[in-house]
Amino acid sequence: MSALNSNAPAGLSAFIPLAASGFVLDLASTGNEKAGWMMGIVADKMLKTAGPAESGAWAQDLPAGGMRSGAIDKVARNYANQDPAAAAEWL
Repeated sequence: MSALNSNAPAGLSAFIPLAASGFVLDLASTGNEKAGWMMGIVADKMLKTAGPAESGAWAQDLPAGGMRSGAIDKVARNYANQDPAAAAEWL
């Protein structure tokens, strides 16, 4: 994988999280082994910029599969650390 591909999710997600997640989903569809790791970067950026509630909605809107499950897991863990009661309602 080129340096451009591995750095793109972080750069894109800082500005356009939906574009970044689409980019990573496209990579995953080609069998890219780092796609899960990259989606984690996008989830981290979402959490930092949008907060846990909006990040949870974003994660739930991802297509069913491993990328969605991983994003939901990351958001849920972060949400539970920040606001356990709200996280319990969300789950």
